[in-house]
Amino acid sequence: MFKMPRRSKSTLLYEVLLALHSSPLKITKLMYKTNINASVLADLVRILVNNGYVQTPYFAEKHPLSLKKTRKKPKYPSFGYPYTLTPMGKTFFERVAPVMEEFLTLVNVVDAQTYALEAQRYSVILQKGSAMQ
Repeated sequence: MFKMPRRSKSTLLYEVLLALHSSPLKITKLMYKTNINASVLADLVRILVNNGYVQTPYFAEKHPLSLKKTRKKPKYPSFGYPYTLTPMGKTFFERVAPVMEEFLTLVNVVDAQTYALEAQRYSVILQKGSAMQ
């Protein structure tokens, strides 16, 4: 039976960069667009933020019990605010995009050839009749 291969971490990072290259996205929209689990996506975005490729704005929030006190940083800075690519992230994406596109086409060709070989093998088995016994 032909199984879908798991996506590599580099492919997942590329998909996140590709989604953010088109427009800034909040975490839930980014999750839906890339089809990545929330906990895995949080780790990937944390990697991109720590390397300086992605940023999220920090806004001072009012303390819930007092109007005079403000928090320096929100408890969950990424929640509710859109992620955007930094200029360094945009240049990195522009340099990596052609290579990743070529890599993905090669992977698709290999998958198609594997599928064709499996179909040919199963058709030979069915022609011999050994599968029917």
